[in-house]
Amino acid sequence: MSLFYPSDKYHQSRHLIYSSIANFVIDLANIVNDYLSVELRVGTKLDCKDEYGMWCIAQVIEIPAKKDGQVRIHIHYCGWRNIYNEWIEIQSSLWRFDLLNEHTPIDEDLIIDDPIAERRPPFYRASPSISQRKSLVRRISEMGFPPDAVAREYEQFEWNRSPFKIFRDLSCEFPKLFVCRCEPKIQCAFCRSGRLR
Repeated sequence: MSLFYPSDKYHQSRHLIYSSIANFVIDLANIVNDYLSVELRVGTKLDCKDEYGMWCIAQVIEIPAKKDGQVRIHIHYCGWRNIYNEWIEIQSSLWRFDLLNEHTPIDEDLIIDDPIAERRPPFYRASPSISQRKSLVRRISEMGFPPDAVAREYEQFEWNRSPFKIFRDLSCEFPKLFVCRCEPKIQCAFCRSGRLR
């Protein structure tokens, strides 16, 4: 069991409370900030940014005991094969987590197909709704791609393609537009390969 604080809401609340309220209400500030914390348990779903900077829905599958004061969690990206499962240290990676559906389409985890080892089914069991489609386009266009190109790429596959494959195709089509959001110390595969230069 561990806690993380959703980046934007937590920091905005903390700044507002600690910068504008007198010292006698510090206890109230702590209560509000505790309200904005999220308890991580096995099975908890949340938004997690992968190594390419794309927000995906992830599920906590293991939380071992603390080691050297560091808490690591083992996550599974919903809809992706187990080879993409990842161990993430909480303290150094707060920026990678946020509340479920803050950056991903609402209820996307409910319509995702879990891939089977040998055959590759469509990514979604059902076609995403209009609001989910807008969110899918927004998620990838935030990485620097034109929204109309993102929508065109999705429509080409009848909205039934994984976000990463859309992202990969667009990064080849628009290599100068993609804005990598990987952690500076740990470069993603695109930065390491030099494809972004």
